[in-house]
Amino acid sequence: MTGKRLIVSLVLLSAILVASSRVLACSCGPKPTVLESFEGSNIVVTTHLVSVDKIGEKQREYDIHYIRSVTMVVDKVYKGNVKPGQVLKFAQGGGADCIWTFDEDDVGDEFLFYLGQPTVGHPYFREQDPDTPQESMYYAGGCGRSRGLKGAWDDVAYLNNLKKVQGRTRLSGQYGSWDTDKPIGAGLRLKIIGKNKTYETKTDKNGFFEIYDLPPGDYTVVAQLPFGWKINQYMLDRTSTGFDEYMRTALKEKNQIPIRITEKRHTALDLLFDNDTAIKGKVISPTGRPMEGVCIMAVSSELKEGDYRGQSGCTDEKGEFSVEEMAPGNFILVANDDGKMSNKTPFGTVFYPGVTAYKEAGVILVQAGKYAEGIDIQIPQMAELIEIRGEFLFSDGNPVTGEWIKFLPADEEHFDSVNVKTDETGRFSIKLPKGDAGKLAGEFYTYIGKFEKCPRMESLIKETGSTSHTFLSETIEFDGSTPNEAIELTLPFPSCKKAKE
Repeated sequence: MTGKRLIVSLVLLSAILVASSRVLACSCGPKPTVLESFEGSNIVVTTHLVSVDKIGEKQREYDIHYIRSVTMVVDKVYKGNVKPGQVLKFAQGGGADCIWTFDEDDVGDEFLFYLGQPTVGHPYFREQDPDTPQESMYYAGGCGRSRGLKGAWDDVAYLNNLKKVQGRTRLSGQYGSWDTDKPIGAGLRLKIIGKNKTYETKTDKNGFFEIYDLPPGDYTVVAQLPFGWKINQYMLDRTSTGFDEYMRTALKEKNQIPIRITEKRHTALDLLFDNDTAIKGKVISPTGRPMEGVCIMAVSSELKEGDYRGQSGCTDEKGEFSVEEMAPGNFILVANDDGKMSNKTPFGTVFYPGVTAYKEAGVILVQAGKYAEGIDIQIPQMAELIEIRGEFLFSDGNPVTGEWIKFLPADEEHFDSVNVKTDETGRFSIKLPKGDAGKLAGEFYTYIGKFEKCPRMESLIKETGSTSHTFLSETIEFDGSTPNEAIELTLPFPSCKKAKE
């Protein structure tokens, strides 16, 4: 599906409500309905892209800055003062500005856009962005319903019948998944259960459904799920079910969703699905003890040795893990995939069921709608752990509580850094694999105004030229072989009373 590139999170202005989904990373609120987008736009059109105005050549896969603008031709007009065949110029988005971005491979593609009027310069940040083209252009926003035309079944079904359906209640939505480019959920039934009556509809071949004229009120939709898939709760929270955000958060059951129908308005129920698969098991030590904090990666057996990409999960206090949402296929499990030893993983890379050679790894079959359980990994051998203890203090001897103690290994190829927090008495304890030599220091982040009458601390902050700073204690060298229970880390200023908020 065209238009799914993301770069940097940004909280959006409400003015971007009618915008698109083709940006390189805007963190958007709930997606508006077709009606909301239509009412909030000056122009609603379908177009096809005919050319791009390049500044230079593309340098990398997600390079967006080699394009200055693109040229579109209008195919159909649903709203606005433009005509079919008219040429429109669109500015290229910058990624974090939440404006739609294009690629030269998009030439020939068709789009549905919800637009404002053209502007000279960036529509939201003109003064802050002097490099924005200073000529009249359209800026397609990055959070909303603008999208590639091939996937816009919900929008087109309404827009093509405006005269017949305006002013009526409408419940609609689309089924889809990040894991496949093909439509899923064709021919699935939905029951819409109200206080006095139950209604039914079903998805078409594209996973799209709509139903008009539901009486206003609260309903529960019982959705038939495609086999082997489950609803993505995160994306459900961003569909316009009619409820406020705090009321949308949880499914009653795995396929029951509360919705609200409002008079003469639209309610949307877009369902994005994840693979309903899992591998569950335990990680245990050579002596059979459960190991907490060990992360497991499920890697497709089709990938080459050393290419450890995939879904992951970490063990809890019982040593139990669950790796979920893999596409069906054959997988191997990798514990501690980068091979670096730490207090949680005092061993190198280990494969299920407990071997260190990739070629000896057991293969696990993952099937749609089924969980592979009882898949235990026993670590064959672990390094001895050496404990170091100490306390983190202000210069007046008072404890520094709830702050980080950080250990940086000298051999970063074979050992990982370790971070722990001090307790309410300022004390800490770190266990490190024997041989893991390195440096230990305490960190303390603060800012001017956090504490009352703290001249020494504030003076040191001001010397940095900032209003905040992360202070370090003196650094302690650890040889990696001898336990130490008397480490004292000290900050270069006394403690102060926290200011009232």
